[in-house]
Amino acid sequence: MLKKLFAAILTLILAATGLVAVSASQAVPQNYPPVLTLSGSIITWSTVGNPREFTIDADYIEMVSLGPHSNYYDLNDLQLTAGRTYTITVTAYFLVEGLAEMALTSNGVTFTVPPTGPPVPPPITPPITPPPPVIQYLPSPMLNIVGGYYLQISANWGAIPSLIRENAYFVIYVNNREHITITTGTTSVDLSLQGFTPGTHAIHAVTMIYDPYWQNSTASNTVYYNAPQPVRQIPAPYLTVSGTNISIRADRQDMPLNVYNNLRFVVYANGRQMGYPVAGNFSLEQFNLGPGNYQVLVVATSTDPGWNDSRRSNTVNVVIAGPASFGNAIVSPALAGVGEVVNVNITGIVNAYRLEIFTRIGTSLTLVHTTQNPGTTLSQNITLNDLNINAVVVRVYGHGAYGSYEQAYPIRVEAGPAFAQPPALIGYGYGVLLEWYAIANNIHGYKVFRATSATEVGVLISGSPITANPAYSYDRVFTIDPNARAGQTYWYYVREVRQAYSPTTTEVLGPASQRVQVNIPTTAPIFPVEATRGFNAMIIHNPRMNINNSWYEIDPGANTAPIINNERTMVPIRAIIQSMGGTIAWDGADLRMDIYLRGNHLQMWLNRMDVNINGQARYMDVAPYVLNDRTLIPVRYVSEFLGLGIGWIQERQMVVIFYEMLI
Repeated sequence: MLKKLFAAILTLILAATGLVAVSASQAVPQNYPPVLTLSGSIITWSTVGNPREFTIDADYIEMVSLGPHSNYYDLNDLQLTAGRTYTITVTAYFLVEGLAEMALTSNGVTFTVPPTGPPVPPPITPPITPPPPVIQYLPSPMLNIVGGYYLQISANWGAIPSLIRENAYFVIYVNNREHITITTGTTSVDLSLQGFTPGTHAIHAVTMIYDPYWQNSTASNTVYYNAPQPVRQIPAPYLTVSGTNISIRADRQDMPLNVYNNLRFVVYANGRQMGYPVAGNFSLEQFNLGPGNYQVLVVATSTDPGWNDSRRSNTVNVVIAGPASFGNAIVSPALAGVGEVVNVNITGIVNAYRLEIFTRIGTSLTLVHTTQNPGTTLSQNITLNDLNINAVVVRVYGHGAYGSYEQAYPIRVEAGPAFAQPPALIGYGYGVLLEWYAIANNIHGYKVFRATSATEVGVLISGSPITANPAYSYDRVFTIDPNARAGQTYWYYVREVRQAYSPTTTEVLGPASQRVQVNIPTTAPIFPVEATRGFNAMIIHNPRMNINNSWYEIDPGANTAPIINNERTMVPIRAIIQSMGGTIAWDGADLRMDIYLRGNHLQMWLNRMDVNINGQARYMDVAPYVLNDRTLIPVRYVSEFLGLGIGWIQERQMVVIFYEMLI
């Protein structure tokens, strides 16, 4: 009633002030009173306009309020007096722009409430519960052992339908544990093929089926199977010889894996058993035989009582020479750096069947090269992989009681540049950040290598030497490897350029740094395999950018630098696009930038968060704007729209863009 009174007062005020005509011309012409009809106890109405709500009135008293999309109502749902007649109307409420609310009431209809009140719904009939299904039981199997190891299985199927029998199956239990499942058409099982351990085993069976109307059978009778101890012969091995080293090939065939893995071989030389059995390949010298010719064979044996020794292997001839030695070894250069190659030149080798070269740290040796039957001389290059190496050790092996002969040759390894921090993955693996301390008085820069092993020389990741730059740091140098590939493991190291190449001089590199290992995740973003990547690195509030290891002003002479605004990195757009070979055009009338890069066309507008990329509409959460006469854009959105990689290095406040270089 208050709503109607307020609406009526509003109408009088409008009429008195002469504004009702103005308001009507602005907002009311499309609003009309509802048109009401009655059918039984159901009223329906229609209206023109956009009412805020409807009310249903009985004798002009509001009974219920409905939403703006209602158009019918059952009057039996109103709390009306039985047997009484009411005048029913519908009132629509409209909002008048800039003023308040307007109420328009429909025509009235007469409705008499039945004396007995609203109709009573019929009683609910409870659903009929079907009788439970009849459960039948499958027949129990009957077991019998025939011939000592054949398990016979039968069952009395009687009148059971053939379809049920075809879908049923027998489950065989051994020592109360399920062993195998077989079809009901199987009448016997060869127990000797079931892998039983020697001893007595209790066996019973159950008939089963996947059917809700059939119950699994009860257990069958129990029978007992005595599994015998199997006795088989180990297959004869086969020998091959190289010098005094003898290789054994032992075929497994049907041997259990635990037996095969524990085979031992008894060695005979010239008909005499040699010491203790061996586990596999061996050298005849380990039996301390003197020089001479030997005929060697082996017999395979096992501690498992179920397997007899093999027959003899084939016979091989082995010649044991006299003591091994070498005259001299020259290691050049004696002073080297990590990652550098030294040459070991060995002369005067006699009676050697194997030669080994080690690097030594303190008393610990690391094998770096092996040569079988080296002859009388050997020259071998080895790569130094640790700063602490203090010697190269050469060892030659003779035969029999003469053992080995070795000599150590001192060498000193010097350190190269030191890494300032561990390598860091950028953008989930788009690239790797490498940072090292600058060496005093270095003027020619540094070269960084990427290898796929701890000893490989590897490849340069930058064609030109990388120089220190105050735009980044006075005591540190950095580079980014943009060409690391997903799922790969790399070792990086740095070498100082001590003398640059010129037409009259040869490039001289200093010793290598320690190697640092980086694992690129398999989930790293993938560029096309054939693409060569470049990078553009920018630092917040720094007016210079690093493009592929060269420093440039972002905006020459204007001192423009990237900033962070509303948690978004904003950068000057023109220099970045042009550094990647793209172009940018400006439409001053439309305040629009047209960016062209790698076949893409990106349109952006000042102070607008919508963009157009290759004809498709996209959106950002921050808009480009002008600062100090330079247009700044959100670098992450632009990179993603143009198909570029991007990463953020928090501790360096550095944003890096990765792109495919045009070759």
